[in-house]
Amino acid sequence: VGVAWQVRVTSEGVAVDGPVALPLLYPEDPDPDDYSRPWDLTETVDGVAIVAGGTGSESVTWTIAAAPEDGTLAVLSVQAVDGLGPEWSTCYGINRSLAVSGQADGPLPYVQSPGQDPVFLSVPRKTLYGGAWDINDLDEVVGYAAIDERNLGHPGKDYAQLWRGSERIDLTSQIPRDSGWARLRSATVVNNIGVIAGYGWFDVATRGFIMIPNTP
Repeated sequence: VGVAWQVRVTSEGVAVDGPVALPLLYPEDPDPDDYSRPWDLTETVDGVAIVAGGTGSESVTWTIAAAPEDGTLAVLSVQAVDGLGPEWSTCYGINRSLAVSGQADGPLPYVQSPGQDPVFLSVPRKTLYGGAWDINDLDEVVGYAAIDERNLGHPGKDYAQLWRGSERIDLTSQIPRDSGWARLRSATVVNNIGVIAGYGWFDVATRGFIMIPNTP
């Protein structure tokens, strides 16, 4: 079961409130294999934060709040991401506008803005599956696509991706061929100035990287 804590730093030291359990979407009829798993959350505004993740097979968001009197945490609501339905999906990222990113129905990468239907992101030809790990406040999305390069169906090779609106960028194509990287496998985090972190194949199969945008 997923949980949330609140950590407050004051002049008197560090105070930790919680944990508070993040409930299932359908707690009255749980499946034995159901779970709640948070992946990301918004900044706290007026004591309220939105947590993105999944319960069982559905993408959800939890609204949590800290009581102003003593900081006690409580879950105010849990709701499914609009438009995805009961097929398997999960949220991985959320930004200040409450747009979420994740993977669903395949699974393939998607984004969903409040009040709108989810949009599946473009992927390379022969993509078997993929996911959108994070979304920043500029609605830039990072993740990966697993591509079947040998037409065998499985397994595919992961390639890190960046989506900006309708544009998709294979991040391996953005580094010199002689950089030493065989390929960038997945981009997991993007901040609001475009710095991307993830992992790829260098001297070992899983080596972390950071990409910093070139200045104009």
